[in-house]
Amino acid sequence: RLVNANGHSALHKAAQRGNERVINWMIENSRRLGFSYSLHCKKDLEGFRPSDLAKMEDNDVLCTKIERFQRRLQFEEEVEEKENVEHNQINVDDDPIQRFHRVRYPPATFYAAISTGSLDLFREIIGVDPYYASQDNGAGTPLHFAASYGEPEMIPELLEYGGLINSKDIFGMTPLHRAATLIQKSVVGAAIQRERDGLVKRIAEIREFRPSADDERSQSKSELRRQHKATLKRELQRLKEIEAMFEKPSQLLGTKRALQTYRALLTLGADPNARDNILKLTPRELARRDLNANFASEIIDVDTKRRIETVIDEMERETKEAPTRSTGSSNAKKGSVKNWIALRERAKRVAAHNSDYIHDSFWHLHYVRRDCAIEKKCSKDCKAFLVGKQSTARYDVGELIEETEAVSALQSFDDAKAVQKEPIDGIPGAFCLRNVFTKSASQLLAKYVNQIQPNKYNQTNARRESMAEKIMRNNLEILNGVDDDFRVDEESMKSILKGFKVLAVDPILALSSTDTFNGESRLPVEPVSWSPMKVSDDDDNDDDKDRRNDTNVLEKMAKRIRQYLPPRSGMDGESGRYLVEDDNLLLDERLRCYRYSEETCSIPHYDKSTTKKLENRKEMSSAYSLIIYLNGTAHLGGETGFFLDAQPKSRKSNSGLTKSAGGGNFPLLEYVASVKGETGDILLFPHGNKETELDYEHLLHDGRDVVLGEPKFLIRTDVMYYR
Repeated sequence: RLVNANGHSALHKAAQRGNERVINWMIENSRRLGFSYSLHCKKDLEGFRPSDLAKMEDNDVLCTKIERFQRRLQFEEEVEEKENVEHNQINVDDDPIQRFHRVRYPPATFYAAISTGSLDLFREIIGVDPYYASQDNGAGTPLHFAASYGEPEMIPELLEYGGLINSKDIFGMTPLHRAATLIQKSVVGAAIQRERDGLVKRIAEIREFRPSADDERSQSKSELRRQHKATLKRELQRLKEIEAMFEKPSQLLGTKRALQTYRALLTLGADPNARDNILKLTPRELARRDLNANFASEIIDVDTKRRIETVIDEMERETKEAPTRSTGSSNAKKGSVKNWIALRERAKRVAAHNSDYIHDSFWHLHYVRRDCAIEKKCSKDCKAFLVGKQSTARYDVGELIEETEAVSALQSFDDAKAVQKEPIDGIPGAFCLRNVFTKSASQLLAKYVNQIQPNKYNQTNARRESMAEKIMRNNLEILNGVDDDFRVDEESMKSILKGFKVLAVDPILALSSTDTFNGESRLPVEPVSWSPMKVSDDDDNDDDKDRRNDTNVLEKMAKRIRQYLPPRSGMDGESGRYLVEDDNLLLDERLRCYRYSEETCSIPHYDKSTTKKLENRKEMSSAYSLIIYLNGTAHLGGETGFFLDAQPKSRKSNSGLTKSAGGGNFPLLEYVASVKGETGDILLFPHGNKETELDYEHLLHDGRDVVLGEPKFLIRTDVMYYR
């Protein structure tokens, strides 16, 4: 029987009796034996799972092992049940493109959770989104990220979820290669660490120092205070500089646990003799190469090289043999020996069964093509970034539309159709206005927006190639043109080694913010500016048709939506800036027109606030973004996505309009809402820096990629408030 009268399965019995050998055998053969979460791990009649029974016997090691096994079985069972339900539903959501196209956490957050050792967040992400533990989006697998940033606790967790201990990145580096660079930084930074410890001690002494009577007689009290204050300030400044070093990957980030990271990888089966594809070096040999020279040469200082060799030799000896059993009766020592033996046994199992685990998993079967996706992606997409060889847009302009027609469409409304206001759940201050524009007016505007777009991508603002794409393109272009001995010219090698260092030291830099969750490239979209002005009707002279008057063509739209706009910018509706009362000034006349074609998107960003000065010396600035959806349902995807930022005060880019990634900054973002308006709808949401305490927070958002169908067309402007 699967379960006895007490509700115990074989797993319950083995856990209750602390039989680790049987537990190990069950875990190794779980798929062959047909173990399931609902049958073998459910609570017994007294409410205990197998892990609970192990914990009651004070066997923490066994309890942890069983908990991980239970989580794995639960995850696999939930995925299988979800698949069965979805396959039985006849619905548009059954389309695999629709089902796997949206994630709750963007790729940067998945890898950032690993890079910061956020175990709970990693489990949450891998439980709700289709990421997997051996996934490589171009900068390495999760194990590579854990090794680069010195997070040893993540390594066994990733292996439990199917990570491959000796997986290689695009340069052929294993996680142990990346951990070797940490060893070098930790040895070089040991002196700085000692200096830091000394500074902390001296600062404590300075703060506790009280001048003696002789000191007060020899110098004035004011002079003593001045000297004391200057010394303390100098020491605190140096301590701040050193602390900053431990927050930057290019300096000392991750070095505090460099030894634990390297040792954990060795213990769990990492190959110390594996060689990369570029320099053909083992991890030990790579640790001796000068990081500041992009590994192009060996470290000059002989003493530093000797210390690196000593550290690695010691760890390799430790991981080859279990510690000698102590003759004492200390339970702690006995426990450490037992834990060490368990780790060694587990390392053998990982080496033998890791491949089977991942190949049997649902997500691996779905993403089996990812083995060659990076190479295909580079060969397909890099051409679009080469100057002079850009792809031509695939849209026929057709019959040209005059600007006057587009202006008329901006002023055409069906007053018989009432506007409806709907708040956006999860986004404070955001709301949608339905039925603002007619479908015919929206369609005409969509054609005009398409018409004013450039036919070639390089005719608008420069679309910067991401670092990940540049690294892959340079690497593949060079590798495809060399022989097996890897002979390249000096300039090509410099380019390769620059990318080699980025992936070894700070791989989060190499993740593209426009890539999808499975690493597919998306082209970032840039808007085309349009400032429509009404043509004067008082003169029929053709030369005067271009004469513009001072009336904002958005005045009619301002009148149509004014009653739905917040009169004050504050969250309570009664504080903050006042809404501009002049309909002619309410909406910014500079329109930003977007065309999102298939496989394009916009990066996560903050909308820039518009500021204007009036003749009466008043100032006004925008407090809301306004987006007009011109063809809301003609495409799959293309929603406006909003993020919850777990680190709202983390560093932004130089422009202040995007989140900074790399250099010690790890974006931890979560999608909390995705809005897709119908044709003619308007979306409004707060933006701009908080000018009063009760103003809304600046909202981070993106334009999610269009998967299928017609291009998506948008027009964006701003709603103005008095400063």
